[in-house]
Amino acid sequence: AMGWRALRLALERGGLMKVQARALLEAAAGRTLNVMFPMVSEPWEFDEARALFEAQRDWLGARGKKLPTEIRYGAMLEVPALAEQLDLLLPNIAFLSVGTNDLTQFLFAADRANPKLAERYDWLSAAILRFLLKLVEPTRAAGVQ
Repeated sequence: AMGWRALRLALERGGLMKVQARALLEAAAGRTLNVMFPMVSEPWEFDEARALFEAQRDWLGARGKKLPTEIRYGAMLEVPALAEQLDLLLPNIAFLSVGTNDLTQFLFAADRANPKLAERYDWLSAAILRFLLKLVEPTRAAGVQ
């Protein structure tokens, strides 16, 4: 289950994601909607999720439903692989969130639920802080929140 959840699972079960997208779009009618896709590991996953979301926006619009005035798309960086491709993702997002629980777990290869590894799960370690620092400069330079 380590990686078969969140966005990967949602993209495989497109029907479920379509229903969720429609619900969010209708609930945000007349307002700005911020949509964050969790556990993005590759830019194409984000692109595919956004395309599915946009298709649902078009579907609702064609049926005369009131829509959000603006949709801002973002990603949650929890998988270290995405950090190495951040330059490909940043032009397509309005905001980036860092999921430190999963990110720390993946960086240290330490299951946070395993008591034998609890001491290795340190959010203030030099490795985590340096990793986060590598994200800050390019994200700011791209104007991403």
